Amino acid sequence: MTGTKRKRKHGGGHRRRALGHAEPYRSCVACRRSAPRSELLRFARGPDGSVVVDVAARAPGRGAWTCASVACVRRAVERSAFERAFGAPVLGKVEPVVQAVQSALAQGGAPSALAAAFAASHPIQDFSPGRLAHPRGHA
Repeated sequence: MTGTKRKRKHGGGHRRRALGHAEPYRSCVACRRSAPRSELLRFARGPDGSVVVDVAARAPGRGAWTCASVACVRRAVERSAFERAFGAPVLGKVEPVVQAVQSALAQGGAPSALAAAFAASHPIQDFSPGRLAHPRGHA
């Protein structure tokens, strides 16, 4: 198929600027509240199928965003919101992730401080863009 044009996406943040938002907004998978990225926590599906906190918000594949509260993380686990957001089943236990978020929130601070505290106490696996990084084989 040489010579075919690919359709380009349009936008470039025009709507965001029109609404007066300085940074991208995301929706919590548990309570559906929309908030700036800096106020939410991003979770990713690891290569082994488990849920991990994506501290840098750079892991390949789909991500699931929740409010920086233990209630929203628990609600996402109970309502299978992570499975829906990832488009694949979550393997392994999610409770250790909930406990880690709870202990990091107990120390106080913004989600960015929470991410730093979580990264210091729980080393995240290295995500390599490959076939196992995304359930459908996309990186």
